[in-house]
Amino acid sequence: MTGVQTCALPICKLRDKAIELFKESFNDRPSVYAYAPGRVNFIGEHTDYCEGFVCPLAIHYGTAVVGKLVPGNTCRVVSANMEGMCEFKGDSSLTRDESGSWVNYVAGVVYEFITRFGKKEVGFDMAIAADVPIGSGLSSSASLEVAVSVFLEQILCVALSPEDRALLCQSAEHNFPRMPCGIMDQFISSCAVKGNLLLIDCRANKGELVPMADPSVSIIVCNSNKKHQLTGSEYPDRVAQCKQALALLQAKYPEVRALRDASVEQVEALKEAMGDVVYRRALHVVSECQRCLACKEALERRDYEKVGLLLYQSHASLRDNFEVSTPEIDILVEIASEQDGVFGARITGGGFGGCVVCFVQSDKAEAVMRAMETEYKARTGIECSAFITSPEQGARVMTAEEADACPNCASCATCDCCKGCKCCECVKKVVKSPYFWMGAAAVAAAGVFAFMHRRN
Repeated sequence: MTGVQTCALPICKLRDKAIELFKESFNDRPSVYAYAPGRVNFIGEHTDYCEGFVCPLAIHYGTAVVGKLVPGNTCRVVSANMEGMCEFKGDSSLTRDESGSWVNYVAGVVYEFITRFGKKEVGFDMAIAADVPIGSGLSSSASLEVAVSVFLEQILCVALSPEDRALLCQSAEHNFPRMPCGIMDQFISSCAVKGNLLLIDCRANKGELVPMADPSVSIIVCNSNKKHQLTGSEYPDRVAQCKQALALLQAKYPEVRALRDASVEQVEALKEAMGDVVYRRALHVVSECQRCLACKEALERRDYEKVGLLLYQSHASLRDNFEVSTPEIDILVEIASEQDGVFGARITGGGFGGCVVCFVQSDKAEAVMRAMETEYKARTGIECSAFITSPEQGARVMTAEEADACPNCASCATCDCCKGCKCCECVKKVVKSPYFWMGAAAVAAAGVFAFMHRRN
């Protein structure tokens, strides 16, 4: 994905892509259709595994999973984004693929269902299509996990709340891909409500809606196209360092259950005991939790200048204290800060590459994206990818004929990817329906009858 992106693949077309892959791979038609979105975190980074606060939103990029239950315990999976077919046994003997294959994200969720709900075995054929850029920090993995969970809920007749689904998928990522992630990614993918950010309390695993309905402001996501890699030691190291900081704080301040409970003053008091690195990690988490809560309040007041300041402060802390930024990301934030109409910008996601989120005036959004694309290419030689997004709906079951509107339907006349397609071919599906022509014939017959009646 390169260049400015103004519109993701409509969900109906993403589903249809998965359906076609299923037909080609299994010579059959699926019976279950599931979808889960990716996310961008507006503010609150590397705080979720410290029982802190985060404030993400679901975006209009996501993962479609289609398939059907089959007899036995053989699970076959194909992906439009990966080569080949993966196969594993859907029973208690299931273990992670030690090669680190992407199929661990699917198998991990399957294992959770088998062990939690007393399912002795499950067999299915599954096809996956996703348009969340891999390695972008937009939670392609959580989107896949949550979509797989929605699929399994249907074929195994298991009823999960959106919150319980998120917790199950988090456990799957811990146990199979072995990434010690917090709850944010799975929670927003599963629980998102259109038109709202979600302030998540990662101790209580509860979310509070934060409306984002002001048309005068927009969110830009800009992918540095510097892929991040969180399967190495960097992310686990940060988690371990936060645990070290917590242990030292608890020894002196027993009331501190998690880093979110500590104050900046308490962290400063133990600076020498912690050592420079652990101190800076703790300082980031504690101050970021405070920024997250302050940002929620500022958004509710529509104090956008304050929101922007908090975003810049968050980035500086992630760059200097948590050390998860990169030169490319820093350049993108710097370019954004130089543009008219930008309130603030920061790195988003786990870091070590990935994306920047920008909060901007809507009437300046297109110009900001073009400037970021041009300047970034000039300074780094890399093409970035930018798109405007708004808070989208979380995971759901789809129907075989669901007609999803283009995210930019209101402006289809100016949307390059939709121009002339009559809302992404959804009208074509209606025209092909026999019910459409039956209705048209009925209307025509009524017209002829009325005309003849008037003549008589």
